[in-house]
Amino acid sequence: MATNNGEGVPSIKKEKIFQQEYGSNSGYGLFLMAKILAIIRIPRYKSKK
Repeated sequence: MATNNGEGVPSIKKEKIFQQEYGSNSGYGLFLMAKILAIIRIPRYKSKK
């Protein structure tokens, strides 16, 4: 299990970062991850407790 105490992604960017070609590099990493997660039916977000 992984833990993270960081601030996370700002709400305004949460959907944009999963769009194809978003970002300063190729823009395929999170786009492809979102597609894979959708195929295997794992949610992208986990709510904070």
